[in-house]
Amino acid sequence: MFNIGVVKSVAKVLKSTDQEVVEAAVSIILKIINNEIRDDKINLNQLCTVLERDGVIHALCQDILMREEVKEKLKNDVAILLGSLFTKGQMSQQIRQAVIIQLKKGITYEDEDILKKSFSLLDSLSQIQ
Repeated sequence: MFNIGVVKSVAKVLKSTDQEVVEAAVSIILKIINNEIRDDKINLNQLCTVLERDGVIHALCQDILMREEVKEKLKNDVAILLGSLFTKGQMSQQIRQAVIIQLKKGITYEDEDILKKSFSLLDSLSQIQ
């Protein structure tokens, strides 16, 4: 799925004003990327490079993390994914800042899984700086 450009294609609908469409698109993107990470089908640095090149990282940051009308759960999920990707790779200062801001919000979120993942990633990212 990843190698045939599905993530890149789905990322194009992130600008939609229909919240359900955006949620479905993010869900698809997160599942594909998480499967790639979990199955070790691709090197993490290579994955980051391809996602950057295809504009997926930028789209997730601009169209999800930085949009006010997007639900917090969705923003938290994206921040956790991006934070996980970038514990092993590089990210631009703008994306890093957006991810860290959302992870800080995640440590006060009512979902315990999001809280734990956000805290753990903030710890990991702080050690990289």
